[in-house]
Amino acid sequence: MIIKYSIIKAKGSDSLEHLVGEMVKEGWEPSGSLQIIILGNGTLKFYQSIIKKEDQPKC
Repeated sequence: MIIKYSIIKAKGSDSLEHLVGEMVKEGWEPSGSLQIIILGNGTLKFYQSIIKKEDQPKC
């Protein structure tokens, strides 16, 4: 499993749509595994677990 993360500094006037747009510009794909942590100083940390195909259980 790979954990990818990015930190984006948010301004008070930024909307959630703007922040998601910034994420997409950085190559993020919004998915169920995406998590957002809001740090105290207006910084958002996005991270998600990416499961490689060989890590998935075989049926």
